[in-house]
Amino acid sequence: MSTFPDIEMGVLELLEPLGECYLRMPVGFEALLDDDEISALIHIADLGGVGGDEVFRTARVRVTTYGAGRDAAKDPAEAARDVLLDSPHGTEAGLLDRITAETEPVAMPYPSDRVLTYQAVYRVDVRPIVTTTKETTNA
Repeated sequence: MSTFPDIEMGVLELLEPLGECYLRMPVGFEALLDDDEISALIHIADLGGVGGDEVFRTARVRVTTYGAGRDAAKDPAEAARDVLLDSPHGTEAGLLDRITAETEPVAMPYPSDRVLTYQAVYRVDVRPIVTTTKETTNA
């Protein structure tokens, strides 16, 4: 059985330079934006995908940015797109061979008049992580 890269962790690593990144949003994150502690939050979610064969696997990842204003939410969403589409990416989680945009960043409704959000979905193609094992002999 093959081991594939942890796609969420790979994407998180790539987007961390753009701002606060989370796999699970912190409780009360809207207050962080209101208090100007941070300008934007980036949420990464694995949406599943096609298991494929033993050669390639394609996953879908949603990247959602939250900001206290339009530019605060839109700018990191577009920056994330630029970073992700410049593939392949070698990450600590493994090689992300190819990333394509299924949807471009688009404004999404959010139940608050203080927080704006942009969302995009990406397809991430990966192949198994190559491991080498040494055989040992008891001589």
